[in-house]
Amino acid sequence: MNSQLLLLDAHAHYHQCFDRNEFLEKVFENFAKIANLINNKKKWIGILFLTEIKEDIFFSTLKNRSGIIDSNRYRIKETSEDTSIIISSGKEQKIIIIASKQIIAKNGIEVLALGTTLNFDNGRNLEETINEIKIGGALTILPWGVGKWLGKRKRILDKFIFENHNLDFFLGDNGGRPIFWSEPDIFKIGRSSNHFILPGSDALSFPTEINKTGSFGFYLDAEINLNEPTKCLINLMLNLKSQPSTFGTLEKPLKFLENQIKMQLKKQFK
Repeated sequence: MNSQLLLLDAHAHYHQCFDRNEFLEKVFENFAKIANLINNKKKWIGILFLTEIKEDIFFSTLKNRSGIIDSNRYRIKETSEDTSIIISSGKEQKIIIIASKQIIAKNGIEVLALGTTLNFDNGRNLEETINEIKIGGALTILPWGVGKWLGKRKRILDKFIFENHNLDFFLGDNGGRPIFWSEPDIFKIGRSSNHFILPGSDALSFPTEINKTGSFGFYLDAEINLNEPTKCLINLMLNLKSQPSTFGTLEKPLKFLENQIKMQLKKQFK
């Protein structure tokens, strides 16, 4: 196998307010733009770690080929894994979608389990949650979120990272962090102990966010086994020796403020 440019979005969401075909179209467009910026001669593959909660069914629906996407534009190919599928466009571009889960641990700390179809219980302490994810063969990311790494939760995370140098987990940035917001101190702590930052787009559940997935993440120049992509990618990330290069831009101030207002209004009218 030859090495390829792997473009990875480690915190991808599909929301019910998105049109499925338009969603895939935007993902392919975003990865193609990023690939051209990085190396327009290198063959690329886009990878979405589709982080879902228990009620989400987009990955399973795609895998069951329930006729939910335009078969004239996109082709779905199965792998030997139950955690991955490959979608090809008419231009023979490929994206790999990897089943992943979003969990809320004790104290409201968000945790991502990459590369699994298992469901995990919310509310457990952080170490138990990470160990359960590892036993299930998945990869753990502790993702940044607006207001989620402040106060008590920040103190818990700081202490956890200092005391668990040998535990396999990563930290996550996302494309919703505003450009005027300086990098969290936790990122510096994490990198110093090889808990590298694996970013993702983390699109919000508004129709205007449909163009976000695949626009923010990190990239690797590596070989990938298309029959076992989940296993291959988890192995690549667990063997990282340094912080991988990232792509994408942080949120513009007005867009960030607009999204925060929308989120508050959505909470009020639930």
